[in-house]
Amino acid sequence: MRSIAEIVANAGNVLETIKDIRTVCDSVEQTHQIDGQTLDVIPEIVSGINDFLYHSKQISVQKLTAKTIMDEDCLSDYITELKQLTDVWETSLTHQLKDGSMDALFWNLYDYFRFVDAGTIYQNAVDQLLQRPQEVKNYLRNMDGFKWLQGKIDDEKKDFSLIRVYADMVKEHVEDFRWLYERLADNRSKMILVKLAQYWFDYDLAWLSRFHENVFKDYFDTDLISCTEEEVLVDCGAFVGDTILDYIDTYGAKYKKIYAYEIIPEIFETLKENTAGMENLVYRQAGVSDQKGTMYIDENVPRGGGSRMAAEGREKIDVVSLDEDIQEPVSIIKMDIEGEEMKALRGSQKHITEQKPKLLISAYHRPADIFDIPRQICGMRDDYKIYLRFNGRVAWPADFVIFAI
Repeated sequence: MRSIAEIVANAGNVLETIKDIRTVCDSVEQTHQIDGQTLDVIPEIVSGINDFLYHSKQISVQKLTAKTIMDEDCLSDYITELKQLTDVWETSLTHQLKDGSMDALFWNLYDYFRFVDAGTIYQNAVDQLLQRPQEVKNYLRNMDGFKWLQGKIDDEKKDFSLIRVYADMVKEHVEDFRWLYERLADNRSKMILVKLAQYWFDYDLAWLSRFHENVFKDYFDTDLISCTEEEVLVDCGAFVGDTILDYIDTYGAKYKKIYAYEIIPEIFETLKENTAGMENLVYRQAGVSDQKGTMYIDENVPRGGGSRMAAEGREKIDVVSLDEDIQEPVSIIKMDIEGEEMKALRGSQKHITEQKPKLLISAYHRPADIFDIPRQICGMRDDYKIYLRFNGRVAWPADFVIFAI
């Protein structure tokens, strides 16, 4: 993506060009005529401004071209479209020249997602990838272990299906991108969101080390989460007890009760071993979703930290909703359940609306989770403050968490 410094350096020339185009439009509206030389050069100028602002020679608001002008009515429509384009350009420049590079970076991306079609976003990203060093391409090619990814990036096989998924996703969720940016409660969250979205299409591996959490435990940023002896913690996707032990390491034995949910039998046993001796810890060998029932362990995923539920299989597991399974008030809900977070939140609606527990929700298992999860939370209670933290250290950004406080 073009740097904000480049936009600032050239903004004056672009604004002058916009004024010149408006002058031409005003003249044509008065005379109903345009000379051939001007008609020939305007499309080139329009393409140049579009490319400068949006990395694409044509943007979605354009319907006509100079070649379509055959009569006075079409000329009038073309001039009307040109004037509309100048308004769009000027608004984009105003946003992208805002004080503070973070807002400018956001508006640059937002305008790109808004005005450029998904096919162009996809192709630009593929071109960007192919210009990266070979070590970056190798890194992205070897992501077979990340079973939650819905596509691949393989330059050798020309398989860029993961890029296509994210290009389509940002087009569908462009207004959610803006909503979340404006809703996030601190600058750190905003920067993480912008850099995540930028990484989906530019593959700058250096940012992974700059923005991942280096101070706090994955779910327990003490600048955001304070705890007392009255906490009732619900750990959905408890795995081997790592989150519970992180809680104790961060806050000490300050809790009233802990509920731990895990679906894999052998991991469930390790969870109990690792937390043996802890008081008031309730173990549940069950999955968490939006209703009580039965599902199966997904046989297509290696058993371990990425295990997930499926509609079919050989090994049955019980599934519960938190609203049905826990009758007392809860104060913290953590979820890392491989794409079932949205359903599990729906099954926790009573707890959320009545008690407003602190929510620590993994938001990376499905491409749009980063937008859908905070939307769902705020749809239940609009008084949550929303934060975003990034704990990932792998080729594709993962382990980012929505905090609702």
